[in-house]
Amino acid sequence: MKRLMSVVLSMVVVLMMCGGAMAQECFNAQGSCLIPHIKGFRSATQGFYTRLHLSNITDGPVQCKIVYYDQHGNDVSGYGDVYTVSGDNVNWQLITTGNNSFEIPAHSTIMMEFTRGGVPNKIIGYGVVKWKSTDSQKQKALIGATMYSFGANSGSSMHAYGGYLALNHGDPF
Repeated sequence: MKRLMSVVLSMVVVLMMCGGAMAQECFNAQGSCLIPHIKGFRSATQGFYTRLHLSNITDGPVQCKIVYYDQHGNDVSGYGDVYTVSGDNVNWQLITTGNNSFEIPAHSTIMMEFTRGGVPNKIIGYGVVKWKSTDSQKQKALIGATMYSFGANSGSSMHAYGGYLALNHGDPF
């Protein structure tokens, strides 16, 4: 009997220790939208940029998470930074980086730039925008677009814009 209790107790301890290792972040999104194309590359003299603009069209805050996947299906969300405009309306203010979820206040807009320093070689792929709200009845909360551009540093900073792509055909999601 003591041996059986010892075995059972050992199994319980092992399972408790493994529980933390098996835990994964769960976002439980209420809504989502595909970003059909991303690209990224940065060197000392040039880069390709993908910027995502998201606007919260509701009367309450919305929690968001953006996941980017490269050409091999790897999660490369760590190469993105989320910004808003600072209180002086002059500078960008970093909200969070990469893999973190973030809040968009009511009737506000954020920008996520996918190509921070360290992007290895060239990346092409797609992304997914996920959102949730404390209001479980909310069905559509965001509108958004992506902007593609190329930048080169040739003594004077030069950016050539490749255009915009409205997410979800411009409809709220």
